[in-house]
Order: sequence, then C-alpha cells, then structure tokens
Amino acid sequence: MKLIENETKFTHKSMPSWGVGIFRESDGTYITIDFENAGIKKFGMKSIGTTLMVVEEKAEKVVAESKPISQTTYVPVNAQNGALIQYDGESGSIAGKNIIEAFEGNDSVIFNESYIIIGEYTEALKIHAMYDLTIMGDVTAQECVVNGSLTVIGNARIKNITCQNGFICKGDLYSEKVYVGGNLIADSVVCDELICDGNAAIQTTANINQVAQIAKTIVACEGIMGAGKFTAQNAIANEYFEFDGDYEGKILELETDETICDTVPQNSDSYDTVEDVIALANKKLTEEYGKCSSLDEEQLIDHLRFLSGIENKELKVLPIVEPLFSKLADLSYKSRIETIEEYLTVLVAKELLPDEVFSYESIEHIGKLYLSKAHDEISNLIFEPTTIEQFARVLSMAVKFEEELSDDWEIMMDMIFESVGLKYSTVSSMIRRNKPKETETTVPSGPQPVSSDATMDDAPKTDAPHMKKSDFLAKKLSHAGKKFGLTDVELERMATIKIRTFDDLVNASDETLTKVFGKKVFLADHLIQTRDKIIEKLVDME
Repeated sequence: MKLIENETKFTHKSMPSWGVGIFRESDGTYITIDFENAGIKKFGMKSIGTTLMVVEEKAEKVVAESKPISQTTYVPVNAQNGALIQYDGESGSIAGKNIIEAFEGNDSVIFNESYIIIGEYTEALKIHAMYDLTIMGDVTAQECVVNGSLTVIGNARIKNITCQNGFICKGDLYSEKVYVGGNLIADSVVCDELICDGNAAIQTTANINQVAQIAKTIVACEGIMGAGKFTAQNAIANEYFEFDGDYEGKILELETDETICDTVPQNSDSYDTVEDVIALANKKLTEEYGKCSSLDEEQLIDHLRFLSGIENKELKVLPIVEPLFSKLADLSYKSRIETIEEYLTVLVAKELLPDEVFSYESIEHIGKLYLSKAHDEISNLIFEPTTIEQFARVLSMAVKFEEELSDDWEIMMDMIFESVGLKYSTVSSMIRRNKPKETETTVPSGPQPVSSDATMDDAPKTDAPHMKKSDFLAKKLSHAGKKFGLTDVELERMATIKIRTFDDLVNASDETLTKVFGKKVFLADHLIQTRDKIIEKLVDME
C-alpha cells in the first residue's frame, strides 16, 4: 500500500491505549509512527496489517453515521469462530429498553445489559446474556447462557441451554442439554437432557431421550415420552406417559386415570447428617466449576464471586477463590514470578483452588512454567513489605509451607525477616527461649527505686523528619512505585498514557486509570486503590 507522510493513520492491535498514530517517515525497512498517547515508535514494514492496522477515514465516517448511538464493541478472533461482539447498552433505548435487530452469523455475542432482539430469525455461535434476554422470533445457536430470564417468541434450536431463572419458549424447543434454574414454559420440548429446578409446563409433548430431572411438577397437555431416567415430584400427562427406563415420583396419566408411579424421588429424601449436606453441596459446586471453561475471564471472576458469597463454615475456601484467581490473572501478564509474596500466593492457589480454576487457560502457564522456575531461583526473589499487614500475611503463608519447601524454607525465612532488619536465626532462638517459666512471684514489701533505664524509656521520642509533599510528588513511579505495591505491568501501562510521577497518578481520574487496562476494567481496581492510599499519605506531609 502507499503510505503518505503525515496523513496515513494506524492503530496498534495489542495496545489500543496508544491511540491513533500518524505515519511520519520510512527508510525502506522501518517506518516511524507518532502515536498520540505513546509518542514516536519504529516498526518493520511487515508489521503493517498484522500489528499495525490502517485507519480508514471513510469507514469511520460511515460507522459514525449509520450507528450514532451504538454501544457495541467488536474484538476480532479467528475466522473459524467468527467475532466476539459485546453489547453494552444503547443511549437511545426505547422506553428504557435496549432493543436491537435480529442478526445472523457465526459470532459469539455477549449482552452486558438486558436486551430485546426483534426479527424473524436470529443465529449465532454462542449467546451469553448477563441479565434478561428476550428474542422475538426463531433462534439457532450452539450455546446460550443467560444469567437472568430467557424468553423466545418462536422456535429455539440451541444445542446447550443454561438459564439461571425462568425460561419461556412460545414455540418448539430442540436441544441436547437444557438447564433451567426457575420455571420452564414451552410449546413442546425435544432434548436429551432436561434439568429444571422449578416447575415445567409443556403445551403439547415432552420428548426426553436420556435424563429428565424436574425438581417440582411437570405438566404436559398431550404427553410425556422418551427413555433413560425420569425424576419429578409430580408428573401429569393428559393423554399418555410412555417412558422407557427408570422413573421416580408421583406420575399420573389423566386420560386413563392411572397412577403409573407413586414414589418419592431419591433427591427429595431428608439429609440426616452434615456429611450428606456437604456431599450434596460439593456435587453442585462441581457442576458450577464445570462451567468455567465456557466463560471468558471477566465472566469467570463474576461467577466465582457469586459462589464465594455462599455462607457455609464447612466450605471455608469459597470466599478466597475469587481473590486468588484475580491475583493470578494480574500475575499472568508478567514474564515470571519476581517476589516471595507472588511465589507463596501461587503455592496457596495450587493447594486451594479447584483444578478447573487453577488450570484456566489464561493462567495455567503460571503453574506449569513460572512456579518451577521460581522454586529453582528462590534466592533471587525479592520481598520489600510496605505494611505490617503485608509482612504478617507473607510470613503466615511461608509458615504453612515449611515441609513442602524443605531446605529452601529457611532461605526464604531469612529473606522475609531481613526485609525488616532481622535474622531468622535470631528470631527463632528468641522464640524458643520465650517458653513460660514456672517461678514464684513475690510482692515487694516497700517502695522500689525507679531504674535509670525506665526513665530513659519514658522520655519522649522525637519523630523522624517528614518528606515534603512537593518532593514526594516529583518522584518517578518507576523508582518508588513498587513500594506502594504497583506492578511492572501497571507501571508500563501508565507510562503509555504519560503517568510517570506520583503527581501524575494522584491527579488521574478513575476513568483515566480504567483506560490503562482497556476492556479488563477489573484489573484497574488495584490501581485506583493504590492511588487512594497515596492520597491518604499526602495528608501527613507538609
């Protein structure tokens, strides 16, 4: 392509925060691009079309004119799976509702707000709705996950359906696996597996080929048929119940007035022991963790946070699953484990996190590559605590891994105590000598003289001189930022948008700091918290 100096514009595929860059010059092998947020950068000619994407002025104008209120975000993925499309809400919604036209394609679509899709036919590879979703027409997809309620005004052909609340299908439902957390209403159902935690009302027939598990009552106005295993509290078939296999529950066939089965489903038995209840909880958790591989990173964190909200003293690990995963997600952007705290955090995560979470695709290289390398180079790790809480936390983690680390454990303990000017051997010997002594206490008969040492201890101590606020704000983040817990990744990202000193950081807004991590907004929380701590520190300075 022909490059025009000072006119041709590019964006960097992996660093959108750099903004738009303008082509300045070329020496035949390299080109120089001046980015609005990152300054001048050099690239090889082969980078055009791969790393550097040309900004088409006309295309931008067409998009701006055709969708002035669009809040959609497009992220290219491989051609086989189409694109990942996110809908974040429309500023020009109708009566407070987000409404879009039906679409067809091989894309994965994420709705971050409640949406209504209007059109004769909707098709996608995957559909994920964070809240409620209504589809006015027929729909076809390989997978559909809805965290709220799902309504389809038409036929639904979806291979795997997961709906956390109620599901209404005004047409015929064809699927392999269906899970509904609330009530199910459909014209007819044909599937291999149906699990419903509420009631199910079927206008005509339910044809289930492998497993039917209805927590409450299922009513079919024509009949129920299939094979495999059928379980329900109550099942009412108006004309026929023709199921080849095992079935449990109270099953009635109204046309013949016949009670086909009158048993109590096994999963309805009372649980007499704590072990039975925990076993049931673990079974359900295994099902929930099995969903991890189908979620993206942000959705996984939301899913784990939901699970961690379950209050059960016997399931103590749940509240720390999400914080541990978030720390590993931050660490995954680095090239190696650099500190003792990071090393011990990975060890704790390996021990406590479920395998499905610890082996999640975006962090699995930490356990497979980083951990063994850090263990071999443990003496090269650093530890510079900035708070007593951080020191205590790391020390507590280290104590738990004494047996696992063996000879390396004392090396690590030396490094931890040296960070506060002590030697582990000295502390250890002092603790051993601090065993309680069985001695008689005597009450002195008269007044005792006050020792000179006590007088010295009671003397007022002078405070260490404080650093001036202006001197502190002028400091570069690259020199002193790590003392406040800032990571190399955060420092590099901030440098791209010209946040290089403490003054720059404390004056940066939440919105500016969020832009540092692009779509991974959750990673900006640590940056915002660090900024707030630094602002608090400024109050004590002159």
